[in-house]
Amino acid sequence: MPSLSVEELDRIQTALEKDGYYVIRGLMNSDVLDEAERELNKLVDTIARQQKEANLTDSLFAEEPFDKRLAKIFEGRWNDVPKIFRTELHLSGMYNILFNQDLVDIAQHVLGTEEIRLYPNYTCRPKVPGATEKHTVLWHQDAGYTQSKSWHALNDYTDEQLRSALMCVMNVWIPLVDATVQNGCMQFIPGSHTTGVQKHLEKKEYLELDPDVMAKCLDKAVDIEAKRGDVVLFGQYLYHCGLPNVSDTIRWTFDFRYQDAVASTLRHEPGHMARSALHPEKVVRDGQHWSHLELGSLTRK
Repeated sequence: MPSLSVEELDRIQTALEKDGYYVIRGLMNSDVLDEAERELNKLVDTIARQQKEANLTDSLFAEEPFDKRLAKIFEGRWNDVPKIFRTELHLSGMYNILFNQDLVDIAQHVLGTEEIRLYPNYTCRPKVPGATEKHTVLWHQDAGYTQSKSWHALNDYTDEQLRSALMCVMNVWIPLVDATVQNGCMQFIPGSHTTGVQKHLEKKEYLELDPDVMAKCLDKAVDIEAKRGDVVLFGQYLYHCGLPNVSDTIRWTFDFRYQDAVASTLRHEPGHMARSALHPEKVVRDGQHWSHLELGSLTRK
């Protein structure tokens, strides 16, 4: 049975339509987050061993807490820290975050379809201390990336395919540690999702919304602080950025998207089915199933 009432689902949809985003407090079970954290600690273990074998660090820092260890391993070498983990997320302990049934219920309600795919752009980000270019996401719309053919999109899509792909997506952002102004939480411009896709400029690490556009609305920016267990939902058109991390800890977060599976991904990767009435056999069943898939394929490794 769904754990969210119809009234709650309607409230989420209304906020997304009005403001372009909604924060659900305490939705994620701590056991689910702990499971994902254990998987990430294994990835950090591997990275630590590789760095030590390459004589780039003299310790594995195994005693350091989750929100500090990766920064210790790369201390003074912030630009060497992995910007994202994506292909590495095909681990059984990630399944209950990426295919969380409450979130799929919300996506079904918001997108108005039972045909829901996990869009092939699912990411875990370790935002380390220090305001590096590599880890500070500039003001942008996700739609700016979707329509930019220099950012991994297909080159032969139609205007209708683009419109459909942009309209049929719900973004999900989940902190594994409390996200604060100090450690680099997101900022949103409420209501900016109604303006359509704006001009973006190519920067070294990211796209950036035209500063002339931002100058007209920057005073409306709000800090999106979120506790571990909270979930932030928003759409492709919302203006948003990530603040620099000026704390002494890592801001670990997941971000991913659910899409109407009828629409094109505008990528070479097909994504993975999270729910389907038409093709239930294609739905990712559990953690073991997920761990045998990969980013660019619906089949087993």
